[in-house]
Amino acid sequence: MRTTSTILLTCISAIAPADCRSEGAFAYGQYGNGGWSAGTSWNYETKAEASDVAMRNCNARGPNCRIQTTFHETCFAYAMQDGSNGWGTGFGPTGGDASQQALRTCQQYGVRCYVAEQFCDNVSEDGIRAQREAERQARLDQEERDLRERWAETERDRQAREQQAREAAERQALAEEEARQQTERLAAERKATEAAEEQARQAREELDRLRTERDRLARDAAKPPSVRQTPIGIGEVNAMLVIVIVLLVGILGMILKGNMNKTLKVAIAIIIPTAVSVALYLLGIKTDFTILSIPIAAGFALALIYTVMG
Repeated sequence: MRTTSTILLTCISAIAPADCRSEGAFAYGQYGNGGWSAGTSWNYETKAEASDVAMRNCNARGPNCRIQTTFHETCFAYAMQDGSNGWGTGFGPTGGDASQQALRTCQQYGVRCYVAEQFCDNVSEDGIRAQREAERQARLDQEERDLRERWAETERDRQAREQQAREAAERQALAEEEARQQTERLAAERKATEAAEEQARQAREELDRLRTERDRLARDAAKPPSVRQTPIGIGEVNAMLVIVIVLLVGILGMILKGNMNKTLKVAIAIIIPTAVSVALYLLGIKTDFTILSIPIAAGFALALIYTVMG
């Protein structure tokens, strides 16, 4: 049975190179009638690690495996006999050199052979150190990128929180402004209500006053005519004074003329009605001024008649 081992580690990576080493191993096992299995490894840090990987690869293909050789910073190949489990290994600075040596070793038993696998484990220690430094730098660069991304995300979160805080403050200010305007509207409505209530109160008072005046007028209209309806005003008093002065002037004129008889008659005609009217008013009989003035007017008329007729 022909089998080949798989390459576990390589030194080719443009972004993050693998952890290249310079140790390799070859494991081989034979069983049954021409059966065989093989496992290889290369570019490991230690021989033990390279040997362990080679054994696992070999045991995965068949039994009776054991480490046949290990190598360091060289190219390796192994060749197998056609139809049998004979084998040979070879080493060299290139893969071709290692393959030629493996074929010669295998074919020395007189059987035709073929190269089953070849590879080179030729990474130098300086190359390993350089690669480790490159990997360390790559890790640092990646960590820096991660930190920058986290910082950018944190900054975005901070800006988002600040934006949310500003929006919340704006909403709060808008709510406070609406509340203030609502308070002002309510205050204005309350003042308007109070003004309307005051107007209504004044209107009720005016209505009550008018009703009271209406009732008083109705009562006055229902009273007998002799009852005084209105108090004497200043105009009425002046009129009375004028009448009295005119009569006194008339009496004085008649006295100066020596007509005592006529003067007495005129005085009696004037004084008696006037005294009656004044007495009625002073006694509290609230007679209307028009009624009170009738005796005076009658006396004044009688005095004129006496005066004219001599």
